[in-house]
Amino acid sequence: MAKTANFAERDVPCLERILQFSDAMSANELKLAEFVLKNAPLLRDYSSQQLASTVKVSQSSVIKFSQKLGYSGFPDLKLAITAELAKGVLPGAGAKEAPQQRIEDQANELHYRKMEYLQAAGDQNSPASLLEAVKALETCSRLVLITVGDALPPARVFADSMTSLGVPTLLASDLPSQQAVTGSLGPNDVMLAVSPAREFGPIVEMARTAKKAGAGVISITAFSLNLLQALADHKLYFRLDDARPEMRGAMIRFALTDVFDTLFLQFAARDAKRRETFMQISKRMTE
Repeated sequence: MAKTANFAERDVPCLERILQFSDAMSANELKLAEFVLKNAPLLRDYSSQQLASTVKVSQSSVIKFSQKLGYSGFPDLKLAITAELAKGVLPGAGAKEAPQQRIEDQANELHYRKMEYLQAAGDQNSPASLLEAVKALETCSRLVLITVGDALPPARVFADSMTSLGVPTLLASDLPSQQAVTGSLGPNDVMLAVSPAREFGPIVEMARTAKKAGAGVISITAFSLNLLQALADHKLYFRLDDARPEMRGAMIRFALTDVFDTLFLQFAARDAKRRETFMQISKRMTE
């Protein structure tokens, strides 16, 4: 008796599902199944039309094939397969994974996580919240960046970029210097406090000190509620998901780079002189 072609159970990996139910597929679906199983790592670069053309079936066959497997369409199927490969889920996999394969799987997952982040990043900071943060940067006498760990590399780039546009910017990278510069803050200064962890006590205390001194505070944190947000005059966010531990640092750096770049580009674009300086610097960098 043929197996039913009901593939809605998401607990069965997609690649395994294709193998299990191949005897319930049409001729065109079998052609697609064979191609997908043999070329799964390359599938992320295909559109439904490109896959249809390669396998020599109609585009509607690709869509129906995806839906038959329990997905809304080909993009949904493609993301599921990419995620499975990133986690090392291979059809019939039983042998010990080779070191090179593990490296490729980790790279695939990192790329998938970045793509996933960018798809969700557009609505994490509203235009209004970004504009208010930019206005605070425009009126400050001095910008002080306070952060730790994996947030430091993108913060250094942002500090250098702001300095190049004439904003006195100081990045304090260790606790003694952070506490010292926090103690010197005044009403015309702005602290940009970035917490790569869900809650980092010393940064919260320094933000509290800045507020008492009359300085403005801009926070960049994950979406989860925390005290740093509560203290901040302007709140910006980055996505911090539960990536594997070895990828967490890379994802924090990637996410914060996105926020810093967005903030800097808006800051540079709002003033003709800053915009011209930025264009000249960019030109020199590419010559």
